[in-house]
Amino acid sequence: MLLMTNWRQQIDDVIKAQGFEKKIPDLSQSDFDAIQEFLDQKARAAFENICDQLNTFQNIRADVVEAKSLIHPTITAFELLVYKMSQPKLTYRLHFARRQEGLYAFGEYSTPNIYGENTRFHKTGLERLISHIWEDDIATDFSGVLGTKF
Repeated sequence: MLLMTNWRQQIDDVIKAQGFEKKIPDLSQSDFDAIQEFLDQKARAAFENICDQLNTFQNIRADVVEAKSLIHPTITAFELLVYKMSQPKLTYRLHFARRQEGLYAFGEYSTPNIYGENTRFHKTGLERLISHIWEDDIATDFSGVLGTKF
């Protein structure tokens, strides 16, 4: 009997040898629920603590605002807006994605263009499983951005 090779495995081996990785599955409803729980329990508290600290300074104002998430319309995300002398200066938020290891959160920031709009967000150093992120991790990530972009 002739042993047939698994053509699917052969294709996978050829493509992986060229440096490509398999696609990660889309987010499920349970992923959306986990993200919303993370935002409500950890991220919001971290953003509010940062906001309170920034608001102790003259001519600096910070606000935590609700924003619709880019990954799903049912998720209520948060952005931290920082103003200097009443001018928008910095926006910080979290972005989420599924990887093979689980759900990851990424820090993102944007500095406004000349019209005061945040059109481009850039990744920060925060990139972890949401189960391994605490309020201090978010605050430390934001502090790093503040030190270089404010």
